[in-house]
Amino acid sequence: MPGMFQSFDAYLRPGAMNEKSIAFQLLDAGWDVWIGNNRGTIYSEGKNKKPFEWTDQASHDLPNFLQVILINSQYEKIDYIGYALGAT
Repeated sequence: MPGMFQSFDAYLRPGAMNEKSIAFQLLDAGWDVWIGNNRGTIYSEGKNKKPFEWTDQASHDLPNFLQVILINSQYEKIDYIGYALGAT
């Protein structure tokens, strides 16, 4: 999950030395990559910016996102990369 006030595209941007983003490096290495998104970004569904608490992301959004990955990938276990609020 991206950091506070960021969206999924933070994982798609090239690095400081213009190297491939972390998402594309992991894809090239053979990993399945699922990138979550925060509420209230320009990519939010319907662009409806309903009020929410930041703790909603940790208590609802992240667990639901991980559950969707487990169900759809049929893996028993996943590795998770996140930072800032995305790593609470």
